[in-house]
Amino acid sequence: SSWEFVFIYYNNKLFDGTRNEYRLTRMTKYIRLAGLVVGDEIILSYDGNRYQISHRRQRQAALNESGVLKLGSGWRVVQI
Repeated sequence: SSWEFVFIYYNNKLFDGTRNEYRLTRMTKYIRLAGLVVGDEIILSYDGNRYQISHRRQRQAALNESGVLKLGSGWRVVQI
């Protein structure tokens, strides 16, 4: 499959602004479809011919020996 992102350079510092940065936009669909969460990494690469995107999870899901998701066994109190 292919994805289309937009690479933007913002520089209004020359016009009394504060921005001088690069941004990669239109990534929300990829992030949602991949199920990424805070702490996961997006990896952008180029092989000399084309760009590629992949991701690495901060924490892998715990699976048992049968490959079934292993859930925690207890409750905990969360302070609000």
